[in-house]
Amino acid sequence: MIRHISDTTRELRDYLDGRRQGKIKSWRTGYPKLDASGIDGIEWGSTITIAGRPSVGKSIFADLILKGGLASNPRDYDILDNNWEMSTRVQLTRKLSGDTRKSYANLCSAGGYKLTEEDMRVIDRQIEIYNDLPIYFEEEPKTPQDFVNAIEEFHDRRKKVTNDENRKLIIKVDHALLTKGASEDKRVSVLLDLMGKANVIKKKRNLIFIFLIHLNREIEDRQEDGSDRAFPKQADIFGGDATAFFSETMILLNAPTKYGITYYGKRPNGLSVREDDLFAHIVKNRNGEPNLIDHFKTNFAKMLMEEM
Repeated sequence: MIRHISDTTRELRDYLDGRRQGKIKSWRTGYPKLDASGIDGIEWGSTITIAGRPSVGKSIFADLILKGGLASNPRDYDILDNNWEMSTRVQLTRKLSGDTRKSYANLCSAGGYKLTEEDMRVIDRQIEIYNDLPIYFEEEPKTPQDFVNAIEEFHDRRKKVTNDENRKLIIKVDHALLTKGASEDKRVSVLLDLMGKANVIKKKRNLIFIFLIHLNREIEDRQEDGSDRAFPKQADIFGGDATAFFSETMILLNAPTKYGITYYGKRPNGLSVREDDLFAHIVKNRNGEPNLIDHFKTNFAKMLMEEM
């Protein structure tokens, strides 16, 4: 659709005036430094790519940001969580672990621990809280077009329930699970198709996409003490330039002790690190300052993440 510049300038003025008056706000993650790296949070209409090597904590990182968002924003949006690896029950058990400060094993009465009646009362109270959260799960893998159709159908269904044409939506999806077992060329092709379709949708609706993507294996060859070579960079991300093209923000995660690193970064400006250190490298930030590093202390067994 071709538009005259005056159409966009009117839209721009309304947007800036809305932000000035506080009627339009970014989505806050609940982590002050991460929010400050953007426009007081993440702008609606954005794609956020979170990438890391397997088992670095991408899914939990994304889940804790979503949790922080629920505590830091009005409940005027829904969350559609596309997780085709774990069942909804397992996801909720992980969430319950953080909220009750009990390990996953403890909640399952394993490892020598057995839930008490008081534990169950605490769990029941927490489950009542969960029942009121605007979170929905999609558990079946989909092609990119099926994915788009599911989003449109979900939006239409929620519009009827809430009577809100512009109700906002955050969509989380793990690209690797969509193409599990496929060749690399096929995975790249699906990723480009998926992100391209998401790019079209987010221009029409108040959406934020959160994509979880792997970093390429080559980053592991650079993990060494006292060197900035250990830092992940944009070229490490699966899908390369295409992924960057469709992303407003790219957050690359690294847990250096997984590779035996004790001092992360170039001396003397780096840090001595421990097993619970996680670093979020913001290598692209279209609407804010790039090349920032956000440092977190984590306890993923209990679904905890503290910004340092």
